[in-house]
Parts: sequence; C-alpha cells; structure tokens
Amino acid sequence: MKLVSPIDFNVDQWLWQGRAEWLAQVFYYFTYLGEAYVVAGLTVLASIYLWKKQTKIKAYSLLVSVAGGAGTVLLLKHFIARPRPAHGFYAESLASFPSAHATLAVAFYGLLFYFLISQVANKLHQKIYYCLAVLFILLLGFSRLYLGVHYLSDVVAGHLVGVVWLGIGVWIKNKLKSKNNELVTKCNQLK
Repeated sequence: MKLVSPIDFNVDQWLWQGRAEWLAQVFYYFTYLGEAYVVAGLTVLASIYLWKKQTKIKAYSLLVSVAGGAGTVLLLKHFIARPRPAHGFYAESLASFPSAHATLAVAFYGLLFYFLISQVANKLHQKIYYCLAVLFILLLGFSRLYLGVHYLSDVVAGHLVGVVWLGIGVWIKNKLKSKNNELVTKCNQLK
C-alpha cells in the first residue's frame, strides 16, 4: 500500500520550499492550540464551567466528542503507522495519519462554537461566529501542513474524524435534552 500520494508529496514539497521562517514561528505557536494536552486541559475547564452553569448535557457531549475523537485518532495512528513528512519544522513522536490537531480542532473547538452559535439569536452574529469557527479550524489544520508535520490527507482525514465526533456530540446533546424535556413534561403532568 502506498502511504503518500503524489498530491500529498507535492503539497508538502511546495510548502517546505516556500516556508518563511517568521510565518513558521507564528504557526508554531498557533498549533499549540491543538496540542492534546492543551485541548485536554481546556476540555476539563470547559466541562467544569458547563457543569456549574447547569448545562451538564453540554459538558457530557463535549467530553464524549473530544475523548471519542482522540481515541479514534490514536487507534488509526497505531494501525496505519504512516511516517511523517521528511522536512518538519520540528519533530513529532506519533505517526502522521490522521492529524490529531485537525480532529481535536473540530471535535473540541467546533463543538464549543456550536454551543455559542446556538445561544445567539441574531442571524448575522451566528453567521459571523460560524465563519470564525471554520476559519479557526482550517487555520489550525493548515498550520500542520505549513510546519511540515503532516500531509494534506492527514489533515483532511483528521477534519473528517473530527466532524464525525462533532456530530456525535451534537446528537448526544440534542437527544439528552429531548429526553430531559420529556421527563420534565411528564413530571409536570403528575402534579
């Protein structure tokens, strides 16, 4: 099985040959927002905040989305074991496929933006937040390409895994909220 496609190779080479040191430094710091330990810490903090705000369903769906995304990535990295590009800006220890940063960007930040957007009544503001979410997630994925630590297909696959877990997180939130509303209605009918 061929692990690096011509498109992956060409994009990697093009970005490597045109890499500007100053921009690589910017992306080097930006990419930390997708590091597993950063996302894990932010997930714990966000979950505690959501729990205390009496939105336990959101806290639970966030934990499932992030843990599910991270677990899926670790399994895929283990079984596929694709090597990293040769010209990385810095060394990474795990296999390349799929990008955990891209997955966690969607599973964590995407779900937080979803929670935010669902609380905003103004349609224009919703669209602005949606565009910011997409831009943030795509930039985090692009930072991995620019730094030469992932191939294009790693990032695309990571985003897709993240979308699956984002969808599961949204589904859990909506399902549990619906069940909770049914229970409240039944309790009110008994009074």
